[in-house]
Amino acid sequence: MPSSPRLIPLILLVALSLGASWASPPPQFSGSYKITQTTDFGADVRIAVDMKLLNAGDTAATVTAVSIRSLSSPHQMVRVATTVTIQGHADGQLSVQFLVPKKDFNTWALGPHQQFTLNFHSVSGASNKPIVANVLLSRTKG
Repeated sequence: MPSSPRLIPLILLVALSLGASWASPPPQFSGSYKITQTTDFGADVRIAVDMKLLNAGDTAATVTAVSIRSLSSPHQMVRVATTVTIQGHADGQLSVQFLVPKKDFNTWALGPHQQFTLNFHSVSGASNKPIVANVLLSRTKG
């Protein structure tokens, strides 16, 4: 059965648009963090964290929030809004402060690596949908 001449341009258009979306992988983050300051408020601790994030993707991304999970209440997260854009194949610096229960901080601070949740969106590209990614960062001393 011969294909319709109108169907061929449609197939080419779909193939090109799918190819374009595959050509630019989404931002992928890795990096490290350092606790720069802690303030004890009795039941809570405020921690200042400097993060060095590497965007291994091809496109720039704007990080809009950073979160850490509560260890005593796994369904709760401590979230901090931020705005920093990191270019593709580049690194960027980010400083945030979290107020967490002291029992969470004491457990959280023991590990050499911690999981952070990043909310971000790609700066360029057809889709500007928010992306949420869990990122394991190595702890550095400083």
